Amino acid sequence: MEGAWVVCMHTGASSGRILVTGATGFIGIEVARQLAATHAVRRLMVHRPHRGVYLRDLAVDLVPGSLDDEATLERALRDVDVVIHLAGHATFESYRVVAPSLVGGTERLARLAARAGVRRLVFSSSTLVYDGRDGSVDDRTMAAPWTGYGHAKLEAEQALARIEAEGTMQVTSIRLPHVYGSGDAMFGMARRGFVVSPGRGDRPFSHLHVADAARALIAAAGTDWRGVSPIADDRPASWREFMTLLRIALPGLRELRVPRRVAWLGAHAPSLVARGRRRPTLLTPDAVTGWNRTLVVTPGTLWPALGITPRYPTIESGIAAAARVHPPVGWVHSVDDHRRD
Repeated sequence: MEGAWVVCMHTGASSGRILVTGATGFIGIEVARQLAATHAVRRLMVHRPHRGVYLRDLAVDLVPGSLDDEATLERALRDVDVVIHLAGHATFESYRVVAPSLVGGTERLARLAARAGVRRLVFSSSTLVYDGRDGSVDDRTMAAPWTGYGHAKLEAEQALARIEAEGTMQVTSIRLPHVYGSGDAMFGMARRGFVVSPGRGDRPFSHLHVADAARALIAAAGTDWRGVSPIADDRPASWREFMTLLRIALPGLRELRVPRRVAWLGAHAPSLVARGRRRPTLLTPDAVTGWNRTLVVTPGTLWPALGITPRYPTIESGIAAAARVHPPVGWVHSVDDHRRD
């Protein structure tokens, strides 16, 4: 969510000191832990202090702040070489809801980073900037977003490109597909024994295990590759295949299949309620549409440029691995975390 955690870590002479935003989110925690496995954590800026418990085993200095607070961002960016930016409204809600953090917050962070002398910024974007209906996508495919979230991610990329053109800071935007793992919202529901499938979900879609998403972002922070590209694992798979493997990995899981049209209409009410309460929600009409849409990344895209290969090249290996791992004790996905400090 907007203004979520920022972690500063020293990564050695090759990439310098890294600042990670959104480090108590689902992907951010994995990035923080992979970095901390080999490098000391220097600084952490927190918008919601209670979520710091998920990083309690990392040695950090806490600094309060958020994406809309320039003073705290300036303090977090001091003596930083590279920024990995994951913070922002991570739900498929309307453009009006997601744009303030995804567009405004990203541009604010980037301008301050450039002014502070940051050498490189790695932005966690989304494959939802593509339409996806005309075959697979790669780094040459034109963006054509169809959701408010996709539009906001694309505008953030464009703002970063303008800032890069104005100065010396290099920008890399990695368009992530569906990222899954033990701490994501779907696995959370599955571990409670019940999931809802909003439609047939029989069209091909690209996925990526959270460990590989984090590895890609970290690799991009330490290389000279720059530009915009999607990334995914080696084998696109439909949501129907994904759910089948999830039921195998988690015996006893029950799946309720709801017709697409019914699910789409039903998602409007939770979205309106969430908007009225100013709380995020994952149950939106765009999420239902995405479940029933084709969106495939050409296998092998970007991995050679980053100098790595996926550790979990298919959902068969990735889901099995995710099912064996439990999230931190007391873990609450950031979208479901409504606690106020």
